[in-house]
Amino acid sequence: MAYVPTRGDTYQIDSGPAGKHLFVLLTDADRNRYHLLVSLSTVRLGSRNVDPACIIQTGEHGFVKWQSFAYYAKIEQQTTVHLDHCVTHRYYKRDDPCTPALLQRICAGVLSSSRTPRWAKSFCQQLPSFP
Repeated sequence: MAYVPTRGDTYQIDSGPAGKHLFVLLTDADRNRYHLLVSLSTVRLGSRNVDPACIIQTGEHGFVKWQSFAYYAKIEQQTTVHLDHCVTHRYYKRDDPCTPALLQRICAGVLSSSRTPRWAKSFCQQLPSFP
């Protein structure tokens, strides 16, 4: 394995017709080598999808050009092997890592958001290093 996923890493991932979204790696691997990722999505006026648990302002990460939010309702679990494969074969484009402060805010939102699935909250709570 050439790439070792590290908490705070970010990836540009094709997300359908909307183009690329920035995904943030929220956790180091658990004992089964799973990680959690969450995408950032643009805040659109009138949208009911906006989760207020973590709003990211323009410029808080180089990829964020418009006010965005962590899309906890669509949080994902991926294995270390899968992340390595996707980065190595360029399905996922690595971007600059999150600052520690931004990562802390995004992680705190996992537990505070009413839209985070229960399984994801449980996953995080069993990790000694979260948040």
